[in-house]
Amino acid sequence: MEKPEQVEEFSETEGSGLTSAQLWFHYRRYPYLLAKIATAAIVVVALYWIFRSVESVLFPVLLSMLIAYLIDPAIDRLEERGWSRTTAIGVFLVFILGFFAVLSLFLYPTIAHAIGKVVEGAPKLLEMVRVQAIPWFEAQTNYKLPDTLSKALTEYGDTIQAQAPKILTGATEGALEAWKRTGILVASLLNIVMIPIFTFYFLRDFDKMRLGLVDYLPVNNRDWFIERFRRMDE
Repeated sequence: MEKPEQVEEFSETEGSGLTSAQLWFHYRRYPYLLAKIATAAIVVVALYWIFRSVESVLFPVLLSMLIAYLIDPAIDRLEERGWSRTTAIGVFLVFILGFFAVLSLFLYPTIAHAIGKVVEGAPKLLEMVRVQAIPWFEAQTNYKLPDTLSKALTEYGDTIQAQAPKILTGATEGALEAWKRTGILVASLLNIVMIPIFTFYFLRDFDKMRLGLVDYLPVNNRDWFIERFRRMDE
């Protein structure tokens, strides 16, 4: 007596000649790649959100690290000539800060002169509006503007009352904007103070930090990374 043929566990998929299980194992690398891409996208978005949240704190730190990286070769040369590292860093930072201070002193008269020109030109601008702009507007629109402020208030009183809420809203928004600008100014002043301090301490232990980062490089490609960094420093 013949045994009945064993029924296949999975039916064939149309046109491929493979069962659904065979198709899954045959193309399993694609779901794996999609999972890797999705994970990488999530990590990138999360890092972007984190950096955006703390960018005001990270900016002086990262800028100080960049300045330390650029100045370190000069500090090493001074150290080779017998200078202590702390003295070399202090002298170099004082020189840089002095350079920017002198540059600011040279730029200040130019900026002050430009502001003075604007202030001096304000009366002439008002006179031009009264003598040229208003007559041109009246000629183009055939509308006579009020001669005095009292007439203007009488004529436009209702309009002013209707626009008062908008004016108050604009004033409030202007005050908030001024507050934000004040915060930006305070943050800028803090950066001016903190960046030299961070730079000093980064330079103080820059060589130790650079050697310590080697431990975090992948072991298999560590020599390759070290060689690339060495070429960058040359």
